Amino acid sequence: MVRAQGISLLCEPSDVKPELDGQAAGVYWPKDLVPTTLPSARVMTFGYDTKIRHFSQGQISKNTVQDHARELLEQLRDKRLPDAKGSRPLVFIAHSLGGLVVREALTLASQYQNDQASTSRYEDVFRSTVAIMFFGTPHRGADPRSFFHRILSVFALRLGVDVNAHIVDDLMPNVNNLHKQLSLDDFKTLAAQRGWIVYTFQEERISDNHVDMCRFYGLKDPEYEKVASCLQEILKEIRHSTASQIHKPSPASVTDSGDGSQEKLDLRRKLVQSLKFDRLGARSMNIEATYGDTCQWFLSKQEYIDWQKPGRHSPSSWFLWIKGKPGTGKSTLMKYLHSTRLPEGPTRIVLSFFFNARGSQLEHTTIGCYRGLLFALLDGREELWPSLDHLGSTGSDYLLEGNWTIAPLTQTLTRAIQMAHGQAIEIWIDALDECDEEEVRKMVSFFEDLADLADTGDIDLKICFSSRHYPSVISRKGVDVVLELQQNHKEDIARYIEAKLHIGTTQTEQIKTELLRKCSGIFLWVVLVVGMLNREYARGHVLALQKRLDEIPSDLHAVFEKVLSNDEGDSEEEVVLFFQLLLGATEALEPAELFVAIQRAKEPQAPLQLWNTDNPPMSPTALQRWVNSSSRGLAEVTRQKGATAYNKSFPVVQFIHESVRDYLLGKSANKESGDMVGLCIVSYDGGRPKEDISCRWSEGGGGDTRQE
Repeated sequence: MVRAQGISLLCEPSDVKPELDGQAAGVYWPKDLVPTTLPSARVMTFGYDTKIRHFSQGQISKNTVQDHARELLEQLRDKRLPDAKGSRPLVFIAHSLGGLVVREALTLASQYQNDQASTSRYEDVFRSTVAIMFFGTPHRGADPRSFFHRILSVFALRLGVDVNAHIVDDLMPNVNNLHKQLSLDDFKTLAAQRGWIVYTFQEERISDNHVDMCRFYGLKDPEYEKVASCLQEILKEIRHSTASQIHKPSPASVTDSGDGSQEKLDLRRKLVQSLKFDRLGARSMNIEATYGDTCQWFLSKQEYIDWQKPGRHSPSSWFLWIKGKPGTGKSTLMKYLHSTRLPEGPTRIVLSFFFNARGSQLEHTTIGCYRGLLFALLDGREELWPSLDHLGSTGSDYLLEGNWTIAPLTQTLTRAIQMAHGQAIEIWIDALDECDEEEVRKMVSFFEDLADLADTGDIDLKICFSSRHYPSVISRKGVDVVLELQQNHKEDIARYIEAKLHIGTTQTEQIKTELLRKCSGIFLWVVLVVGMLNREYARGHVLALQKRLDEIPSDLHAVFEKVLSNDEGDSEEEVVLFFQLLLGATEALEPAELFVAIQRAKEPQAPLQLWNTDNPPMSPTALQRWVNSSSRGLAEVTRQKGATAYNKSFPVVQFIHESVRDYLLGKSANKESGDMVGLCIVSYDGGRPKEDISCRWSEGGGGDTRQE
C-alpha cells in the first residue's frame, strides 16, 4: 500500500488525527489502523514537501506534479526490487494533491509500457497496481488548478498567510497540457483497461471537510469503517486475482505437447478421484436441519466474529472449538454454520468433514478425514494439482491401488494449501469424539503446525472443530465455546418446547419450566421427553403428565433406559435382536436386510425366502414404522449414496444419535451379537443378486469378519 499524502498545515502528515473531544490523539491511520484491517499489507508513504507554510515562504522546490509522479515511480521501482517485483500487488491511497500525483504516475507508467524502448522501466508498477483510493481529488472535469487554489486558500487562512497564483503555476504549469494528461476520461479508460478498482471519497461521502476527511480517531470511527470496508473489498479482489495469475495452469501444463504433460495431467486427475470414497459426505447430509431460527445467534457471537476476521487478531483467530455434552446439538450447529459459508466464492475455499462412528472405517478415522478434505480442495481446482507431483510415478501407482496413508495425505494437503495462498481457507471438522483419541491428538497437532505455516506464509487459514468434552485434547491456539452454557442455546431449547409440546392443561407452563430446568442444555433429552409427554397426553393421561415428568431422570442415558423399558409395541425379544444386529453390523444395513435377519433369528428352522425388491412383502413406509417400533424410537431410516453396486441412493438404518450407541455398548448389549454371525441374508435387487450377499456382522460387533 503506497500512500501519497495531500497538503498539510505544519509538520504533521495530512492524515494524522489531532486530539478532539477526548478522543485519541495522534492517530496516524496508515500506521495505526491499517495493520489491523489488512494484516498482510506493507504500508509505504511517498514523501514530498506538502507543508503549506513552505509554499507561502518560497521554500518549496519547483517540482511540478509531473516531477513528483516520476519521483514516485523511481522510488517504487527501487523499493520493490528485488523482493516484490512482479509478485506483490500495489494499492495506492491518495489524498488531495497526492491523487493527482498518483494519476499522473500511472499515466506516465502506461506511456512507458507502450514505449518498446523503455517497456521494462516501470512495467512492474503498472502491472502490479490493482486499486486506487482517492480522498478529495477532483475527478469531475473541473480545472484542478482552481480546485487547488481554493484548497490552498483554506489552509492559508488557518495559518494567516497568503496564497498567490504562482504557487499553483509552479505545481501545474501549462493548463492545456495538464488537461490532456490528467483528464478524467483518459484515466477512466486506463483504469477500465487494467481492471483497477477505484474508490473516490469526496467530502459528501466522508462526513468531514477536505482537511480532515482522511483523519480518523480509531477503528470504530464511523468514517474509517467506510474506508475499512473498501479496503476489505480490495483485499478480496487481490486474493482472487493473485490466485488466478499465479496458480492458473499454463496451456502447456494442461495439453499434450509431446513431453508427457498430458500423461501427468491424467495421473493427477486419477489421484484426485482416488481420494473419494463411498458415503463421503453422507453424515453431513443426514444431520437434521435446524428448527426454525435456532442457531442463528451464533453468527453474532464475538468468538465467531473474531474467528472470521482476516489475519491474527486474537487467539480465536486460529481455532474455534465448539464443545458440549452428548446430544446438545453440536453437529446441527456445525452443519448450520458450515452452510452459511456456502457458496464459496472466488476468494474463499470451504472444506468440511463430519466424523461418523456409525459409518464405515473411513468415516471415523483421520485417514478418511484427510482424504475427504483433500478431495474437496483439489476437485475442480486444477491449479492446485501440482501439489500431487511430489508423490512421483511409483508412489502414485501404489496410492492408486487404494493405499493412501497419513503421510502422503498430510504432505499433499500442506502443499495444496500453500499453493492456494491467495485465498482464505476454512476447514470445518465435526464430532472429533467419534474418532480414536490418539488419532485426534495427532490430527490437532498437525493442524496447529499447518496454522503456524499458514501464518508465516501469509495464508488466511481458519479451522473450526466440534466435539464432546473428550477426547481430552488441548489446543495451544484458539478458544472453546461450551454449547450447553450459552444462554442463547437455552433460549433455542425453550422455543422448541414452546412449539413442539402439545398438551392442553393448566400445568403446561409449569411443565415447560421443569423441562427447561431438567434438560441441562441437552437438546436430544428435550426431543425425547417432549415426545413422551405428547404420547401420554394423546392417550388421555392428562393428570399423570407432571408425575411422568418427575419420573424421567435428567441423565440422557437414563432416559434411554426409560424408553427401552416401555413394554408397548414389539416384543422384548425383537427389540433385543434389533439392537444386537444393528450394533454388530460392520456396514450400514438396509431396513429390509435387518427385518429379514431378525425374522430368521426368531425362526432359524423356517424356510429361507428371498426378498424381491420388485415385489417386497412390506412397503418402505411399513418398514419405517417397523424400525421406529422395534427400536422404541432410538433408530431411524435415513438415505445414503454410493454404497450399492449401482451407486444409487438407498435407505439404511442407524441410531438417532451416537449417544444411543454409547449407551447400548455400555450396557454390553452387543456381547451376544456374535451369535448372529451364522445367519444368512440373501437379498435381491430387481431379481439380480447384490454384489455382496453376505451377512454383515462381526464377532462381538467390532471386527471386520464377514460370513457368507
